[in-house]
Amino acid sequence: ICPFTDVQRAETSLRLSDERMRATIDGRPDVAVQWYDRDGRVHLWNRASERMFGFTSEEAIGRSLADLIYTAEQQAEFLAGLEQIAATGVPIGPVELTFRRRDGTSGHCSSTMFEIPGEGDARYFVCMDVDLSEHKRVEAELRQAQKEEVLGRLAGGMAHDFNNLLTAIVGFAELGLARVPRGSEPSECFDF
Repeated sequence: ICPFTDVQRAETSLRLSDERMRATIDGRPDVAVQWYDRDGRVHLWNRASERMFGFTSEEAIGRSLADLIYTAEQQAEFLAGLEQIAATGVPIGPVELTFRRRDGTSGHCSSTMFEIPGEGDARYFVCMDVDLSEHKRVEAELRQAQKEEVLGRLAGGMAHDFNNLLTAIVGFAELGLARVPRGSEPSECFDF
């Protein structure tokens, strides 16, 4: 067995493994996957991340989330989360988060973070996000429609009750007018 052949096999196996991993990461169009170092700098940004957040992979890699999608406060929470995972080894999530897109609009996602092995002492973290923005929009519209339905029922009920009161008032007024003799003033017939 030639050692060169073993090296070629190992390189081919490594290349195929890398291609499979990349296909797995990019194969889910609805799951945004990012890899970060311990400082929170982006090392991988898949196509779903590009669609969800609006930044290309080239624009995102090497930058922090504070530069991209988080406020300074959210970035501090994110880095604290990385430290917590590094200290405990326990993943975080899924949790619902709010983020800003490249165009400045807000979005919502369900996010899970966990650690993956790195070379040497390097530590890397994976974040997997599912966009909930459309779900949240539909949910808000449904809540608004339900509020409007309740208000409509309340207004309808009040109108019905008011109509009942007016019917009674008109009925008593008609009874009162029936007691007034022709040609006389109503005030002459009643003590007000």
